Amino acid sequence: MASDGLPIRHAALAVAAIAAFAQTPSVAAKVGVGSLVERVVTTPGAGTPIDDLPEDAAKGAETAFDLAAANCKLANALASRGRAEESLPYYQRSIRTEQYLAERHPENPMFAASYAEGCERLAGVLAGLDRVDEAVAQLRLALNIRQDLAQRAPENIEYATALAITHESLA
Repeated sequence: MASDGLPIRHAALAVAAIAAFAQTPSVAAKVGVGSLVERVVTTPGAGTPIDDLPEDAAKGAETAFDLAAANCKLANALASRGRAEESLPYYQRSIRTEQYLAERHPENPMFAASYAEGCERLAGVLAGLDRVDEAVAQLRLALNIRQDLAQRAPENIEYATALAITHESLA
């Protein structure tokens, strides 16, 4: 039933909005969003991985994509507050969801592009934590995805540009 996934989708969108809002320090300080992000981050299930979703919601690409975005925004909020180590599970959950979508919906290149972006974000955090080998592995994964996208759509300038940037990151 599609309605089973709807509350999860709304919750994911709300979490994403709160986390994005919290990344603007001046705004976050004025409205006390930092404590709200803390509550969301410490709430069990706030970063629900795709394999823990109800079956119907897991089938909905839109719901899964929203959950990936919510996990990513939570990770960004944590990382921007100097809590990079704590952000890792959220980045990993986001990437796992993006991989799920890219594999199940190869006809939609947006999912593959999002997966590559997620790998690059995680690589940046890992590099900042001096986990260079893991960062390089994530960048290589992103590079493979970006090469595939650029080959499938050689006319797409965004794919070519992203591929060049990923090559530069690996250099």
